[in-house]
Parts: sequence; C-alpha cells; structure tokens
Amino acid sequence: MRESKQAARTMYLVIAVVLLLIVVKIVIGIIASSTALISDAIHSISDLVVAVASIIGLRLANRPPDKRFAYGYYKIENIVTLFISLVIFGSSGELIYEGIKRILSPPQIDIPYIAMGGAIFSSVASVILGIYLRHVGKQTSSPTIVANAKDKLMDGATSFVVFGAILASFLSINYIEGIITILISILSIKIGFDIAKESILALLDVTDEDLKTKVEEIVTATEGVIHTARLRIRKAGAYYLGDCEIKVDSSIGIEEGHDISEAAEKNVQEVFPEIISFVVHVEPFQKKERRVICPITEPKGLDSPIANHFGRAQKLLLAEVSLEEKAVKSYSIQNNPFNTRKHLAGLALTKMVIDEEINTLITINIGEIAFFKLKGEHVDIFQADCETVKECLQGLMDNNLPPLKEPTKKKEGL
Repeated sequence: MRESKQAARTMYLVIAVVLLLIVVKIVIGIIASSTALISDAIHSISDLVVAVASIIGLRLANRPPDKRFAYGYYKIENIVTLFISLVIFGSSGELIYEGIKRILSPPQIDIPYIAMGGAIFSSVASVILGIYLRHVGKQTSSPTIVANAKDKLMDGATSFVVFGAILASFLSINYIEGIITILISILSIKIGFDIAKESILALLDVTDEDLKTKVEEIVTATEGVIHTARLRIRKAGAYYLGDCEIKVDSSIGIEEGHDISEAAEKNVQEVFPEIISFVVHVEPFQKKERRVICPITEPKGLDSPIANHFGRAQKLLLAEVSLEEKAVKSYSIQNNPFNTRKHLAGLALTKMVIDEEINTLITINIGEIAFFKLKGEHVDIFQADCETVKECLQGLMDNNLPPLKEPTKKKEGL
C-alpha cells in the first residue's frame, strides 16, 4: 500500500505545477493579448479537475476491505482513469474546434516574444512533469498516475502548438497553427481511447493471459500440486487479485493440503508482489484411469490371493482399471524380481512401480521407506482388506477400499 501513498503524494505535486501554469498562462496571455495562451490556461483547468479527482480516487482506493467491499476499493482507480479519458476526449473536441477557428481566423499577438516564452515554459514544464509521472507510474503500477502522465505529455504538445501558433502569427504564416492543432487533437483522442479501453477492460475483469500463464507455472511447480485448474487473475487498480484450484493426492490429510495451498500462495506472491490477494482452493485429485499393482501368493487370474508382503511377494498382478466404466480392462501376472533380496526388497520394487508409471498399490503390509517413496511420487496406496485381487479391485471401483495413511511395518524388508 506504500505505492498508493506515493502515488497520492505525487498528485499533490501535479496540482501545484498545474496551478502555477494556469497563473503564468493567464498573466502572460493578458499582457501579450494572446487568446491562444488564455485558451490554453482555461484548458488547464480541466487538468486541475483531473488531478483533484485522481487524489480522491487514490485515497479511496487505499482504504482497506470491509463488509460491503470484501475485495477492497482498488477498482476506484480504474473508474478515475476512465474519467480522465473522458476529459481527454472533451479537451480533444475543444482543440479540434479551436483548430478550425484558427484556420478561418488566425489570431493576432501584440507582444509575441513574451507570449512565446510563456508557451515554451508551459510546454517544457508539462513534458518534464509527464516524464516524472510516467516514472512514478511504472514504480507504483498505478493506472491513475500513468493516465495523468499521458495527459501531461499531451499538455506539453498542446502548449508547443500554442508556441507555434504565436510564432506563425508573428511571421504572418496562416493556417499552420490550426492544422497542427487538429493533428494533435487526433493523437490526443487516440491516447484517450487507449486509457478508456484499459480502464473498461479492468472494470470487466479481463484476464492478463501472460501473467496467468506465469502464475500457473509457479503454482503447478509447488511441491505436492498435481494439477492447477480454474485459475483467475483480475486487475484492480494498481494491483491484481487471483484465485485457483489445485489438485493434490487424494490420500493426503486436510492439514497437509492446507500447507500445500499456503506454499503455492506464498510462491506466487514472492514472484509477483503486485498480486496482493491470491486464494488457493484444494481439491483431491481423482484418477479416472488406474494402473494397479497387487502382490499375490499364486497366479489364479483375478482370483489370485493377496500376499501378506509387498517386497517379498512371489508374484505381482498388474491391472488397468477404468473407474468411469467400473471395469478391469486388462491384467497381467509376472514374477517379483526382487523377492529374493536380503535387504530393501520393498524399495527396489518401489523403483519399478515408479518406472512403470503405476499410480495405485493395493497391499496388506508395506515398510516405511517404500511407503513414503511412493507417496512422494503421488502413488495411491490402499489397504487390502480383502482376500482376492478381484474383491480388492471391486472395492477400489466402488470407492470402498480404505487408503493407507501410514506404513504398516518399520522394517524395510516388506
């Protein structure tokens, strides 16, 4: 919020400079009988209105969220920038009118040197102020400051046109001032359109696709996140608000899921501090297709008895199961190549499970190392509270098979 306060302080400087320029233009305009300078001074009053509106908007946008405005008041900045664009449109229309009028009736200047000096001073001051505001706008990401920067740069161009008008009048060159005035007003309309477009898109919660892609990459890279979905990012003044849904292993607990969501939120806001609110919702990842492995004692097809050991089982049954169709699509039986190992048979079999991209294990017992290794690779582990593979797979398809929350054996021979 420090950036919003800096932006508000900057607008006070804008008001001081605009007031000074109005006084200078009016005084010199009266002395030199320059209607161009006096008209430019009247035009600068709209800049004063814009500056005051900007301060009010920035102050309101900095208010904390409350019951009525749970997402905060940040979008007030976008409303203010939309107002600035309307002022620019109005000023551009006025410039077109002045340009046509000056083509038809070129103005006469009594003391051109003083008038030209006042116009140049106004132009240089406006351009310097515009460049400074653009710098502050980039620092604070404030759309209000950025819009004011564009407005001041246009004021600088307008004052330079006034200088050209006075010079053209002094040299008796007609029409040039009016033509240049109309051209600058057309450019001003383009700038006003760009500001209006950006403001309206922000008010309509348009998504910044580039930012969304980067945020999605950060969330998905967070440890424990299997998939990221429904990610939304929306602009609110100088800041962004966002939320998304993450899929995590269905067997993990609520507390662990909460820790993963907090880690994802922290990772995003560390890279993008302008995202001041990012909420991550946790959902269990439901696998539609499962590659299942079951340790068995003897090969009897789907009627094979479940072995008491994971790593020491003589045989292994691998099955392709569709949870949507509730059907076993295929299965195969193979020897366990690690059951004769003296040590860490379960860990060796775990590596094979991961290499084969098996995502589900049904077993009676499993050791600590194998259990945590498989959980780290998002392999779901279920307790075999059934006698045969067929019964266990039916329980899996009916969502009745209990998940294993912890290893059943401390010794890693199993």
